[in-house]
Amino acid sequence: MLNLLAVGCGGFVGATVRYGVSRLFTVIGPTVFPWGTLIVNIIAAFCIGLVMGAVPQARFLDDRWVLAINVGLLGALSTFSAFSIETWRLFQEGAYAAAVLNIGANVVLALAFTGFGLWLAR
Repeated sequence: MLNLLAVGCGGFVGATVRYGVSRLFTVIGPTVFPWGTLIVNIIAAFCIGLVMGAVPQARFLDDRWVLAINVGLLGALSTFSAFSIETWRLFQEGAYAAAVLNIGANVVLALAFTGFGLWLAR
C-alpha cells in the first residue's frame, strides 16, 4: 500500500510539472512543433538515466523513493523515459536487434494505434 502511495505522490508531481511545461509553451506563443512534449521527454529521459545510474551507489536511497521518482514522477512526466532506459539496457546487454525492434515497435505501433483510436472514435 505504501508503494502505491509513493507512486501516486510522484505521479501527481510529474503530471503537474508536465502540465506546467505544456502551459508555458502555449503562453510563449503558438508553434507547430510540440516543444513542451519534447522538453519533458528529454528531461525525463535524462533524469531516469541519472537516477538509475546512481541507484547502485546510493545505498541510502530507499526503494520506495526510487518507485516515487521513476514510476511516479518520471512516469507521469513522460513514459518516454521508461522506453529510453529499457532500450539502453538492451543495448548495454548486447541485445542490439531487440533494442532496434523496441524502438521501431514503440514508434510505429504507438502511431498506428493512435490513428486507429482516432478512426474508431469517429
